[in-house]
Amino acid sequence: MAQFPGLTFTKTGYEMITRSASGLTNDQLIVTKAKLGSGMFNGDIRSLTDVVKKDLEVTLSAYKSLGNGQVEYSFVYDNQSVFSGFQHREVGIFAKNGVGGIEKLIAYSNAGDNYSYISDASKAIPLQTMKVVLSIGDTQNISAVVNVANAVTEERLAFVMNQHNTALDAHQNMMQDHNESTNVHDALQALFLKLTGGTVTGTTNFNSNVNLQGTSTGITQSYSDNSTKIATTAYVYSLLNNFLTSGQTNNEKIKKAVEAANRAGYSGSEGDFRDPNKWWGKVPIKQVTGDPLYLIIQGGSADMPQNASYVDKSYPINFTNKLLAVIVWDTNATSGVTSTANLSISSDMSTSNLDKFRAITSSNVLGAFGWLAIGN
Repeated sequence: MAQFPGLTFTKTGYEMITRSASGLTNDQLIVTKAKLGSGMFNGDIRSLTDVVKKDLEVTLSAYKSLGNGQVEYSFVYDNQSVFSGFQHREVGIFAKNGVGGIEKLIAYSNAGDNYSYISDASKAIPLQTMKVVLSIGDTQNISAVVNVANAVTEERLAFVMNQHNTALDAHQNMMQDHNESTNVHDALQALFLKLTGGTVTGTTNFNSNVNLQGTSTGITQSYSDNSTKIATTAYVYSLLNNFLTSGQTNNEKIKKAVEAANRAGYSGSEGDFRDPNKWWGKVPIKQVTGDPLYLIIQGGSADMPQNASYVDKSYPINFTNKLLAVIVWDTNATSGVTSTANLSISSDMSTSNLDKFRAITSSNVLGAFGWLAIGN
């Protein structure tokens, strides 16, 4: 352990102790925690408001009055939350006036070169107990925030054992006749959570993270339950199934949300118009059956090879159900208006193929032709 000189009260500490002398509940001095640090400090401690470099924060595990205005505070800690080892040379004690008060540094000490070293969590150390005695004066209005969950100190163990040994019903029927009673081990085990198997009854609170391994089950609530209860996969399935089968019927809120999405451009339409020689677009249309249907419009241009009687042209995207119409025209017409006199569509190709069509020419026209196809 580091060799610390006596703690020195800060200016704020003196003010808070003086305030607590009023005896009022809101002025009560409540010691809350300690900070351990590695910072160097040689200045006026009374001006400090925090440790120079905090490396570890520990909560209070016990406190007791020693009489004559002195109170002993015990802080228990290990290095499980230390990610980088440090030179332990700072101790700062924090307190507040009243339950709703603000925690402030009231006392400080620095070991300087007489520090100890606290390694990181990869090199576990046993629980360390740091006891601090503060001379506060009148202890009538002094309290502390004690965290008895972080460790069992000798004082705490002695207190609990004394309560157990002096209780008249500590063992009850279990010890009336050890040889004839139910197994002592089983009876004790029934009082606590079993490591494997068993059933826990009553309300159980977990104040830390719970990592459930394997397949975990729970009670499935009604799909209409809107509480903080845990949702099982069966609950989620029931909720979605109800929505898909009946929940959306005549639901004006959903209709308005869809209409707003359409107005904002989220209509479900898609397409690619970057290439004028092969472009396409899909527009959702409403059916009486409610089944999804898209009207597909696509078009572009293609070359007709010299002396060729026809050319097969693949669509940018395939039609999925049927082809409604295909139009072709001669883009080489000299009259200023496109003409279809020399072009036609193969009748069998226009109705049976959803991925391409055949353009037929009746003359040896060179150059390109335009096309437009509509379907779904």
